Amino acid sequence: LRIIRTDGTIIECEKAAATFCQAIKEVGVEKEYSLKIPMDNMHLVTIGGNPQYPTAQHNVGNGYFVNVHSNTFTKKRQLERIFKAFNLSWKVEIVESN
Repeated sequence: LRIIRTDGTIIECEKAAATFCQAIKEVGVEKEYSLKIPMDNMHLVTIGGNPQYPTAQHNVGNGYFVNVHSNTFTKKRQLERIFKAFNLSWKVEIVESN
């Protein structure tokens, strides 16, 4: 994934999940937690994580965890939903891995 911020700067990590989590951290994990986006019978952002899915969650600090158990297209759609909810004009692209 590649995120292009309004000012043209880019968020892009080696793995889509890392890019996804970095974007969520920059927008604000607490704000996104308040959206309660459903995913896998829980929410995209949780407090304390879910012991049922230890490898499908990334700790993003302050007790918050992001569920990354989805394909890249779903991550793109989720980010677009988040950006729209917070009136961010950030763009999300799916990039080919090497």
